[in-house]
Amino acid sequence: MPPYYVIADHGRPVAEVRSSKTGKVLDTVPLPAGIDPKLSRIAAAGGGRTFVLALSFPRTRFYLLSVAAGGHSSRLAALPVPPLPAGQYARAIAVSPGGGKLAVAVQVSGGRRGVVEVATLATGAVRRWSSARPGQPTQLSWAGNGRELGFFWEAGASAQRSAAGLWVLDTTAAGRTLTSALRVLAAHMGGDTVQSALLSPDGATVVASVTYDGMARLGPGAVAGGIVELSRTGRPLRTLLAEHAAHAPDPAHPGWYVTTCQLPAVDATGSHLLVSCDSFGRLDRARFTPLPGAAPQTAVAAAW
Repeated sequence: MPPYYVIADHGRPVAEVRSSKTGKVLDTVPLPAGIDPKLSRIAAAGGGRTFVLALSFPRTRFYLLSVAAGGHSSRLAALPVPPLPAGQYARAIAVSPGGGKLAVAVQVSGGRRGVVEVATLATGAVRRWSSARPGQPTQLSWAGNGRELGFFWEAGASAQRSAAGLWVLDTTAAGRTLTSALRVLAAHMGGDTVQSALLSPDGATVVASVTYDGMARLGPGAVAGGIVELSRTGRPLRTLLAEHAAHAPDPAHPGWYVTTCQLPAVDATGSHLLVSCDSFGRLDRARFTPLPGAAPQTAVAAAW
């Protein structure tokens, strides 16, 4: 298990370095003044002690966070990666297994379009893959020793839902369009909806957040989705974590509803995940341990 996880509070311009065992805060790192904390993104950069952050103020720029031994001293430094143009935002970032490349899922055109960029961290050189299809990539994962890049495509309209799902791009092949990618998991299968999905580091399996839309009634204890592991062909292998129906606290709109699990990060072995479902925590080979740092059932920027 990685020794630390880094989490960005979406309400404050800080990043916290926490112990993966206990959740204890080891260091608090102030982020540059003027950023929008809600747009912060974090990815591990290998070795358990380096992380990349995408911060928007208002243009999105990229930083390296280095954590000292013991986690009690951290340093933030700008990376030589070109900032995104004004009006474009990073929906997700991921660092290649060797730590040399940064993939960025970019939202453009007010969310109607999206592209995928891969930057070489040492030089800042950028390669971009675009698509004429409405929608945008929302999650990234590297596999195949840095050759394959998984991206989860979120469709822009109901008419384009057939394109939604997890796609795999060969970053070593020629071409600059996302149409060269291969879809390995559709977002809609029977009564199940895949909300997000990541390739395992070896590329053999997929970890996905799934909700079940076919339930006639919800109530206490009802399992409405969760985190599942699938083969690369989409065959279900096992449930890693069950997500239960939540009760609305608003007295004006009482009742039970379905929430979605968030998948902020998977470690280099593929055995340890950070998730935000009924609560935020780590998932170690299907054993869940709650951790502090994020409210339950909320989007969170975290990595390890």
